[in-house]
Amino acid sequence: MNKKIAYAIPVLIVAAIILCGSLRFGVVSLFITIPVAIIVGIAMIIYDKRLADNAVPIASPTLQDSVGTYGEPDDIIVTDATRNDEADGTLLVYHTGGRDNRGRLVYNGVCISLADITDVTFHNKFGTAFGLPDEYEIVISTCDEDHPKLSVCAGRDLSLTKDSVKEIEKLTTR
Repeated sequence: MNKKIAYAIPVLIVAAIILCGSLRFGVVSLFITIPVAIIVGIAMIIYDKRLADNAVPIASPTLQDSVGTYGEPDDIIVTDATRNDEADGTLLVYHTGGRDNRGRLVYNGVCISLADITDVTFHNKFGTAFGLPDEYEIVISTCDEDHPKLSVCAGRDLSLTKDSVKEIEKLTTR
């Protein structure tokens, strides 16, 4: 469907509702509401065009990109079993490198030193909202100024999320 038509339909519906209400209050309201509805529709089209012109496509890194940049990992922690072959479902672990040569962790193209990790926890992204499925997120707090918090998608499996957190904690205490 053409975007102009997609924007025109709600504007026309609103205009029709306002028109029905304005018939009770006289013709003057009718001459005010129709131009206002047209101006709102034009403003929506212009605003959408500006957003589209300024949009920057975001290319998320793949596992192959991370492996190409940092080399073959020593270990892999799967945080989301449904995305175990994607960059946002796995943590790549390197036992060397990083600050104090304690190792590093790569998630979704972001590399942090294991020595910089201060806390690892998880939470339900949606809280306890009624009717929404549980979706967990692992939060890795660091003392790195560029990445003070790293939010890792953990999927819907609570036991896998807990295991992933324990594995990350083991890495930071060695």
